[in-house]
Amino acid sequence: MMLLATLALTAEAQTPTNALPENLPLIPEDTKLVNESMLWQYTLSLRTGAGYQDNVLLSPSDPKGSAFITEGLDFSLSRLPLNGWGVDAIFSGDDQRYLQNVPSDGTDFWLADVTVKRFLGDNWLLGVESTENYLDEIDYVDTFTGPEAVEIQGNILKTKPFVRRNLGTNWWMELDFPASREILDAPLDNVWKYGPQLQLGFSDDKNREISLSYQIQQFDHDTWPALSADGEPIGTRNLSVVEQRAELRWREFWDANSYWSTDTKLVFTMDQDNGGKFFNYNEYSLSERLRYERKNWQFTATVRGSYRDFPVQRTDLAYGPTLNEILLHATLHGERRLAKWLKLYVEYSYERVLSNLPDIRYQDNTITAGAIWEF
Repeated sequence: MMLLATLALTAEAQTPTNALPENLPLIPEDTKLVNESMLWQYTLSLRTGAGYQDNVLLSPSDPKGSAFITEGLDFSLSRLPLNGWGVDAIFSGDDQRYLQNVPSDGTDFWLADVTVKRFLGDNWLLGVESTENYLDEIDYVDTFTGPEAVEIQGNILKTKPFVRRNLGTNWWMELDFPASREILDAPLDNVWKYGPQLQLGFSDDKNREISLSYQIQQFDHDTWPALSADGEPIGTRNLSVVEQRAELRWREFWDANSYWSTDTKLVFTMDQDNGGKFFNYNEYSLSERLRYERKNWQFTATVRGSYRDFPVQRTDLAYGPTLNEILLHATLHGERRLAKWLKLYVEYSYERVLSNLPDIRYQDNTITAGAIWEF
């Protein structure tokens, strides 16, 4: 029942769009004039940098900081939808190594994503997206005993068949059928996740995008037992959670040259377990991203805040108040292009958890600077 916020945002940012193509003027009607190699496009970028993080383990009482070096890459490959078939593939990853004496030697995040699409006329799109994630990092998640910062290590496999319908007048609808398998080391559990998602959206050319989505999915754990309201195992029943999630998203370009844009998300999540409701919670989340981009400059500011309320789980499992927590996150990112193939970047991120349970409160600051090579 984990909510891997960082993972979700990263995957979302790099997942290919399922939008129906409006015009493909460079593809002639006589497909014999087009070689297969002409249909494929790719991008490749490599990055390296160094920085400092002041609370590597996200500790509430004994923060340990370390300098680090980081390297990563982004590779994308796409096929133009000649004869109605399209392909998008992404491979992305980051490796971070700590240089000082902290219990964790580093973090890894790797993503491989392939989407195959079939365009049926002007209004229908069918497809399937497959994703594999490997991650090894310290993050704040829900564990068997409650929320805490732990090392997450393992793989997440996901497939998502989808069907999309262009409704005309800039409106569209999409139905997704995602299913995933999380294979994670202790103290986390292996989990099956599955359930449909319905999306309704509006796109005003390239100036405005608004979408509303609703998803209901079930999480089936391999070994974690269902718990009573007091946190005690209930017989031999394994934990299952039903999650409902609604999201409203609004992306807007505010000037004729599309220099300024904002991306706003409002999310409500409700989890309900099959035991004594120990894992039940309601979460309210709001995020805003402001972006400015010119030929040689790019600046992004992102803020996110969420409030999570546990109506049953208590701070001391017996007599304390019911648990609540607030997650605050902010990121500032800037890039300067020096040449067609070279950019410099700097990024600062701040994260803080507030709660009526002192053991899970923490604050973390990270700053990174480096270079990006594009090919």
